[in-house]
Amino acid sequence: MARITREAENESIKEIELFDVDLSEAEKELFRSAPEQFAKDFLESEGFTVNRIVVERRLQGDDTDPGFCDRPLKLVHAKVGSLNSTWIWLCPHPI
Repeated sequence: MARITREAENESIKEIELFDVDLSEAEKELFRSAPEQFAKDFLESEGFTVNRIVVERRLQGDDTDPGFCDRPLKLVHAKVGSLNSTWIWLCPHPI
């Protein structure tokens, strides 16, 4: 049976930050062509540290689906132990 367990109860820093990101059409094109590089350059230009980037697959698109989101993106910044400065780019699902 599947289980979920919390890791590293004693980590000294546990923080999750949430951001909204609204990109222009030109920025979306740049994002699609090289998502990780665009994300890294964008975040570093804003003064953030970037150790790793995770981009939701449907934002990247492919030959049959140009991808992207019809609403502002959500950006999650995880600062927990080995996840320090991990940036996760998501398209939020409407509830």
